[in-house]
Amino acid sequence: MNETKKGCPSAKELFWRDHFDSWKASALSQQEYCRQHQLALATFGYWRRKLKDSSAIKPQFYPLALPPKIVASDHGDKRSSLRLMLCDNRFAIEIDEGFSPAALQRLVQALEQA
Repeated sequence: MNETKKGCPSAKELFWRDHFDSWKASALSQQEYCRQHQLALATFGYWRRKLKDSSAIKPQFYPLALPPKIVASDHGDKRSSLRLMLCDNRFAIEIDEGFSPAALQRLVQALEQA
């Protein structure tokens, strides 16, 4: 399995799990989903089989209460997506394009103080 320390999923595994969740919710064929997201169909199939056969634990997500200004975007009313993953006393943050650097800095500072 392609995992980091102590069984935490690797960035590649998280990338593909996210795509599989999106594909399942999309009602598209694998071929069409891969075409729209510029993914190689063979690689999609490889990772689908690999993750299906693995007994790896999916990351767990926990709600995190933050003041509204921490997640607010500096781009007016537009909200940007953010995902926080915790594993073995470490955290990983995935953000979409356009997320405010200032908001990200405040989030990291809040996490480091916890």
